[in-house]
Amino acid sequence: MLSWAADTNFKLQNQALDAVRELQIAYGGDRAKSGFSLIEWQPNVNPAAFSAEQLAQVWPKITKRFARDFLRIVWENTNTTREFKTYFIHSIMTNSHGSLLAANQAAVSLSSTLQVSYNPSLVFDDIERAWQAWAKTNNWTTPLTNAASIKH
Repeated sequence: MLSWAADTNFKLQNQALDAVRELQIAYGGDRAKSGFSLIEWQPNVNPAAFSAEQLAQVWPKITKRFARDFLRIVWENTNTTREFKTYFIHSIMTNSHGSLLAANQAAVSLSSTLQVSYNPSLVFDDIERAWQAWAKTNNWTTPLTNAASIKH
């Protein structure tokens, strides 16, 4: 399946890529295999075991094509704190590597966490107002992507 997803000449490449993405997310836990990813995790490391610092190091390597999937992996399959995830997802919303799908997914996650409405898509005004209020109670110092940072 991975070879089909990577083969630009394969007639059903997009469907193969979608299937691989869904499998990565569904089996990203203890069942993950070291060679089972289009996102380059360190060999023999479960994505759930990644620290905030490691996730921040991986993010710059993620292309537009995988930005939304990486966001979903961080949000759903890592053991980082909810606070870190919230900061990280905000940073992806503001610097999504050009992926509108990632920016939109980040906004959906943040609107739920911050309990604000998000409509229409890609208009972040309500989220940003709620974000400013929420962020005042947190102290972060090390840059994450370009817009947030890691708490020490």
